[in-house]
Amino acid sequence: MKKREVPLFFFTGMLESGKTTMIRSMLNNPKLVNGRKILILLCEEGEEELDEGALAEKNVRVERVEEEEAYDQALFRRIERQHR
Repeated sequence: MKKREVPLFFFTGMLESGKTTMIRSMLNNPKLVNGRKILILLCEEGEEELDEGALAEKNVRVERVEEEEAYDQALFRRIERQHR
């Protein structure tokens, strides 16, 4: 299978530091989204939540990963198969 490069962005910070607000703002930018398939790996939820229904309309999917131990090759293979 031909490998392809995929942009990857990490948003980290303290609780209530504005990560979700920043992500929401970026996803409202048509120049960034522009019909692309976007996958968000959500590791924790704070006070602000993402509206998955509204995101799905923009071709944005959310995959929740609760346990740190779940971040392994099997997870990324499953995500690749499921979300292509």
